[in-house]
Amino acid sequence: MNIKRVCIMFTLLILIVGLYKQIFSCGLNNTSVIKAANTFCANINVGGLNELKVLKTYNTGLLFGKTIKEVSVGKPGNIELLIDVDCGSGEVIRYDNYKVKHDLLNKKDIILNKANNSILSPVFTEDNARKHVFNYANTLKLTKGFILEKIYFDNKYSRSWVSNWLRTYNGYPYETDIISISIMDESGELYSYSKNISTEPMHTTLNVSKDDAVKIAKTKLINILGKSSVHSNKYVTASSDLKIVKPNAVFGIFTPFYRNSSKLAWVIKFNKFDDGTNIGLQLPESFIVKIDAENGNIIGGKVLG
Repeated sequence: MNIKRVCIMFTLLILIVGLYKQIFSCGLNNTSVIKAANTFCANINVGGLNELKVLKTYNTGLLFGKTIKEVSVGKPGNIELLIDVDCGSGEVIRYDNYKVKHDLLNKKDIILNKANNSILSPVFTEDNARKHVFNYANTLKLTKGFILEKIYFDNKYSRSWVSNWLRTYNGYPYETDIISISIMDESGELYSYSKNISTEPMHTTLNVSKDDAVKIAKTKLINILGKSSVHSNKYVTASSDLKIVKPNAVFGIFTPFYRNSSKLAWVIKFNKFDDGTNIGLQLPESFIVKIDAENGNIIGGKVLG
């Protein structure tokens, strides 16, 4: 085996070990993780959790994801409670209490996904549910900048009231940052909670106009189409909104890897329209291009369909 081959294999080994550590290492030991889970449960008045145990460690993304430890109560096949703890921040970012759902369903003798569920009206009014949701939002100290987007009754999967909270910063909405709080109908107990947030942008400087952003995005669209760029006129601008996004482009090339940092960007979406001449053309249904609002650089996007 020559020296060059040995060096290549050694480099690959280092990369594999480094990637493994990034994906599976957690800065918190199991004791600290269980303590964080217990503290969360105590804050929402859920007790009797002596059986809490760490199930697994996983990563939410290959390169830039978060490392998570999953805690549970119950046995495999009969899990009563699942809690995810972020290894970086030490906070609970997901909580699912299957026991409170099953208790209510058994009490009401309800089988989910059955057609007759549609006639089972909720016990809570929306105002009742909203009060419980806001109580939990206050208890959980919802991150500043989150606003309630909607609340609705899920009659199909859980018979819970689901509330989605969107994050804003300096008046601009985040593209993906969201908190969800769901409470059980009738009892008002917390059924589920999830928190998906990125870092705050360093600034929200707006130097690029909407028209300029659309022009830059259209040029990118033509570039992506390549030999099919002659058909770029078959795409119309469906939306052009300012949002705070996670970049996923490297030198203007879209990747599946989203960084945890965030920037203010123009999110431009192009949709294909049918003018009667599309038969036989293999063209994507739509494109999303994200333009840095400060400097006009392409920082993300994706091709759909």
